[in-house]
Amino acid sequence: MTVHRSENGFTLLEVMVALSIIATVLVTMLGTHLLSLNLSYKHREQTMLAILARQKMQEIFTLPFDEVASDSGDFGPNHPEYEWELDVENADIDNLKKVRILVTTADSEFELMTELANTSTE
Repeated sequence: MTVHRSENGFTLLEVMVALSIIATVLVTMLGTHLLSLNLSYKHREQTMLAILARQKMQEIFTLPFDEVASDSGDFGPNHPEYEWELDVENADIDNLKKVRILVTTADSEFELMTELANTSTE
């Protein structure tokens, strides 16, 4: 008795190997996608911290030189999860202040530093 084998189909072993390769590729792609989403969130967070720090620094630049002093607070109802801390020190040179702004959230922080000069001609 002879067994006739069809040459048109796949064997069970071939199907299982193909499925394992596809599963491995899909798991790898899913992991890469999740990593990409995580990095995207962290970059968004760092960008928001930088924007808020720069905004606060611009507010400092509008104040008279003698009114610039250390302070802290938050960004109100628009960004309640972000807090800022302003440290102001007199520099070694007269009419110059060192200004440091630290913006923080629960898991990130961003620091911006500059020097502010008294440009009034009194």
